Amino acid sequence: MLSLLVSIFAIVVLRGQDVGSVLKQHVYNLASDFYMGRACGTVGGVQAAYYIARELKKAGAEPVTSSGYHQRFPVVLRRNPAPGSYVKGISDWVAWRYSGSGEGVAGVCWVACDGGKASFHRCKEGRAIVIRSDCVDGGIFTVVHMALSRKPAIIVVEMPELSYRDTSQWYVFQDFSVPVVLVGSFGEKRRIKKLRYRIFFDMDSAYGFNVMGMYPCNVEECSGRIVIVGAHFDHLGRGEVPGIRGEPGYIYNGADDNASGVSLLLTLARYLDTTKRRHSYLVVAFDGEELGLLGSSYFIKHPPVDTRRIMAYINFDMVGRMDSVLIINGVASSDKWVELLNDAASASGMRIKLDRGGSLGRSDHSSFIKARIPAIHLFTGAHTDYHKPTDDAERINYEGIEHIYHFVTELIKRLENVDTLGFNDSVLISGAGRVHLLSG
Repeated sequence: MLSLLVSIFAIVVLRGQDVGSVLKQHVYNLASDFYMGRACGTVGGVQAAYYIARELKKAGAEPVTSSGYHQRFPVVLRRNPAPGSYVKGISDWVAWRYSGSGEGVAGVCWVACDGGKASFHRCKEGRAIVIRSDCVDGGIFTVVHMALSRKPAIIVVEMPELSYRDTSQWYVFQDFSVPVVLVGSFGEKRRIKKLRYRIFFDMDSAYGFNVMGMYPCNVEECSGRIVIVGAHFDHLGRGEVPGIRGEPGYIYNGADDNASGVSLLLTLARYLDTTKRRHSYLVVAFDGEELGLLGSSYFIKHPPVDTRRIMAYINFDMVGRMDSVLIINGVASSDKWVELLNDAASASGMRIKLDRGGSLGRSDHSSFIKARIPAIHLFTGAHTDYHKPTDDAERINYEGIEHIYHFVTELIKRLENVDTLGFNDSVLISGAGRVHLLSG
């Protein structure tokens, strides 16, 4: 009798204005200066992870790993070229932030540029490929990936615009297999036929923490399936993340990105604790998303559950600036998403915009799609406070998050009647290389 009363009370607390109060409390807590921007691998990030674990425990979630509610993974925080690193004959060079390590001597292959197209046909395996950054469209990542297809020993990128001269320490989230160095221009040195190099790094390491809790099936006939709901909780700290140069004295609290998503996740956890469940539900707050989906990538490679049981992943990232419509990415990952989402929208009075294209996006749902797990990303859109110190709790639309909460509960009700979604393989082909830059 007592347990029934507790359950009824929990449901009542999550109705009406009370849901908004719970959501608002979580956003103000996580986006406070106390957590110092929640950067992965920092004290503030670890404190935020423990906050989320405590809230999941209070919401009745069961621990998943041998460590309880945490899944620890390694993170390289900063690295600089180690003493003794060199590119012989070139004094003014910088190792690219994602450069690999290595040493040797390699014949030089000068890549010809013609009308925005690069000609690699003369570059044999094991060469030192030299290419201008503006040789192809798409930026330096595209340039490096094209050069890697020729299996070089080292890649040298000429960047006459001098942006290569930013030598400040970076977080690093992707390590390429070969050294990649940036130079201003070779100039007279274009007569060089061989390149001798030695590129190694000194590194500072730390740990990130995914936080998760399970709500197992609690009815007699279980489906054996797992639905994962998640949101990343890390942000930019004091501006330590690549491409972000923080102004002195400012903290990037990330209220929309992504305290809003975590507040929705934790409030939904309380709902899951009070409802009948034919599926099991795994609630996950991912770390390291801002560094390149580190937490979700580690989760996929080291899953705490049998991935064959995972039916779907629902991702909340930047859901705090609702205007009039909820954007949903990743819909193409399963042919069943459209009907399920439209039904949930109709039941909750939510206006939705479905991205039916093949873009994988750059939030944690893409890690699941790449693992052939149907996944969607709920998103309320970009704004001028994105990745700025002004992304604060007082600018959040809490009624909007509450509306999304009711939409998600309706979606969960419909997922309860489905045993499989089926993965659409075409999304991996059409989505390759396409990225939404303004989320996450």
